[in-house]
Amino acid sequence: MLKAVPELVDEMEHIEVLSHSSLQITPPRLNFLRDISTLIALAVSALVLAFYKYGIEYDDAGNAKIGPTVDPNISLIIKILGYVQFCTAISLLIGQLITRAHLIIKSGWRQYNDENKLKY
Repeated sequence: MLKAVPELVDEMEHIEVLSHSSLQITPPRLNFLRDISTLIALAVSALVLAFYKYGIEYDDAGNAKIGPTVDPNISLIIKILGYVQFCTAISLLIGQLITRAHLIIKSGWRQYNDENKLKY
């Protein structure tokens, strides 16, 4: 348990630094963004379940085309929500990188130093 204390102190200091930076990317804000991203994904899924239909369409020559159909307006809404979902996912990835990369590097460096102390 005492080995976890330096990492806990590092994390608290890092969160404090992040909360005072000009671009505040804190874990609660990332959690909020994750929740928004999840709601967008649920909205897309609900739209697909509600409005996609599988049926037969006939072209001008009378040939049957069997497959999924959807109203073009609903398709546009799904496409826009998909782009927003993509942006939120990329933002989450970058935010996690910003909030965690420093801690992971510091932890790895501490482990490397501890291993060297045991060897030499």
